[in-house]
Amino acid sequence: MLINLAKLGKYDNGLFTFLPQSAPWILVVPAIERSEPGEFLRNNGIEKILEANGVQFDQQTLDDDFDEFMTFYEKIRRIPVDTQSMNTGHITEQIERNQIPSIDFEKIVENLIDSQKKKAVEMVKNKTLIHKIVFFFGKNDNLETLIQKTSKRVLANFLIINYIDLFTKSLLIDPDDVGKCDEMATDNLPEAGFSVIVKNHFDRENIQIVSDLVEEIKIVLKN
Repeated sequence: MLINLAKLGKYDNGLFTFLPQSAPWILVVPAIERSEPGEFLRNNGIEKILEANGVQFDQQTLDDDFDEFMTFYEKIRRIPVDTQSMNTGHITEQIERNQIPSIDFEKIVENLIDSQKKKAVEMVKNKTLIHKIVFFFGKNDNLETLIQKTSKRVLANFLIINYIDLFTKSLLIDPDDVGKCDEMATDNLPEAGFSVIVKNHFDRENIQIVSDLVEEIKIVLKN
């Protein structure tokens, strides 16, 4: 599931996240803190998605699963994050494989990029570091021990519900705030959105100028 999330281009899976903003390094750190999920997520996120897709569900089972999701959510956020001693280690070091065997960080990185692009994958792997903190490498209370103590169903539900939580705001529009519809459309469907803008509002005489600009930006980005 972590690999599938990576294939979708998701840096944050609820357990940990990748920070490409730390260029030229990519850091693996505990999941970015967000506002705590609540009833809104269950009622207006999960239930609405199930209903929209015609999925029949038992309300009690959904409630129980969501309660277990929240319990796991609280447990993972109780693991200490020692920000004072954030030494880093390379993801290919044997210590990561020994101490966090449940997670194949290398495979996840491969699929965040494109597993077919071997050269790019190796370059990114060599630039990816993981914080050597209690959250990942604590002797007793750490991510690996929590994963081992948790059922597969709860883990699966956590990843799925967390994924929904990340995008709930994109799925729901406040009737009193419809002015943001265009912004949401271009944020979530950028290629389709900008295609419509170009088709209806773009001066064809500027295409060559913009094409030259794009090529210059690509060259600078590569450098």
